[in-house]
Amino acid sequence: MRDLNTFYKGHKALYTYDFEHDGFEWINEMDADRSIISYLRKGDDTADTLLVVCNFTPVAYENYQIGVPYKGRYKEIFSTEDEKYGGNGLANPRLKNARPGSIDGREYYISTTVEPLS
Repeated sequence: MRDLNTFYKGHKALYTYDFEHDGFEWINEMDADRSIISYLRKGDDTADTLLVVCNFTPVAYENYQIGVPYKGRYKEIFSTEDEKYGGNGLANPRLKNARPGSIDGREYYISTTVEPLS
């Protein structure tokens, strides 16, 4: 809980527009076959934007494609699959480069591993 609270305090996108529509945007809430949802939390600056991906199954999905809002590089910065939280330590240590292509109604996407129950 300490790490989660520290993470929350350190990322403006999680609280700046907490009670307004401007702070939240769905990426994909319809992947019922894999029980995965993805969404954005946003702050005042685009650099504050967080992409959140939740996997509600005990299955890891490799090369999972997620539409992203911006061209650029994406880095995993928090995962409940980390060993210190009781996970197996699966992670995405490398930066993910956004590629052009229409996924989730976005102009760019990344391919990543979505860890189980994370």
